[in-house]
Amino acid sequence: VRISPNDADAHYNLGIVLKSEGKVDAALKELDEALRLKPDFEQARYNRAMIIRSRGQQSQAKKEMQEIAGLSEFRSKVAQAKHFTLSAADELKNGKPDKALADVASALEYWKENPAAYYLKGLAFEQKGNVAEARANLEKALDLKPDYPEALIGLGRVLWELGERQEALREFDKAVAVAPDLAEAHYNRGLAQAWLGDATSAAAEFRTALALKPDYVDAGINLGLTLMQMRKAEEAIRQFKSMAKTFPDNAGVQNNLGLALLEQGNVTGAAEAFRQSLRLDPKSAEAHYNLALALRKKGEGEAAAAEFKRAQALNPALAPP
Repeated sequence: VRISPNDADAHYNLGIVLKSEGKVDAALKELDEALRLKPDFEQARYNRAMIIRSRGQQSQAKKEMQEIAGLSEFRSKVAQAKHFTLSAADELKNGKPDKALADVASALEYWKENPAAYYLKGLAFEQKGNVAEARANLEKALDLKPDYPEALIGLGRVLWELGERQEALREFDKAVAVAPDLAEAHYNRGLAQAWLGDATSAAAEFRTALALKPDYVDAGINLGLTLMQMRKAEEAIRQFKSMAKTFPDNAGVQNNLGLALLEQGNVTGAAEAFRQSLRLDPKSAEAHYNLALALRKKGEGEAAAAEFKRAQALNPALAPP
């Protein structure tokens, strides 16, 4: 207890030892401290009730036992709610927001003040494109648990979609504050900063996200794109080449490497990167379009025209410039 004064288990164990030695007043003091630190500590409450009953305080002991029964029932409901929230999370990963909403409704029947359920409900509405409902539910999750980093990130995304850019950035700032080791918090703050024109801060956030989660592909790609925005083509190329070694089968990395090489003026290298991207993803309209730009710069007009045609067939919005 001297070493870990905020350890509920330590206070509980000391209380049990004191109880066995007949030092009931000291034992009660330790059990009370264990319960202060951990209010749902059933064993501590049970042993407290036993001491009180041995002293002839039957009504108080009965009240303690009823509280234990209530905790057990609550735990059972929380377990059921957790089952449905986990199922809802799986449905969202599979792109099935309606099924997720059904699971969330079941979870809330067992535990009405469940922050995770409201968080997932917000994500489900976000997937469905209903940003107003997404916002309402994410805000509810945060009312119940203000330091919920994933909900802060989700609310930030929704506010961004609603055009409330500075408010969104504030939510990402809060997420970083409460969870500084969460890569997604830094990544989303970086995205917001990049869009708001603060490329230097954005690059720093993407680097932090990568330090926390080295396989974070989106953070790596956005770091490279931000370096390009900062007119640091050589750094961007090094970033994308490094990623290409780590993720050789990622078409997006090759496509962005091509863009960086094209900006540098290395048209041949850019064309090869775009071709590699297309070998990995032949239906990438963007890669076909970018290859066409590179080929046209090389003076290969006929080949460029064919690539422009392929790009527009895949995405009609990509008309030749």
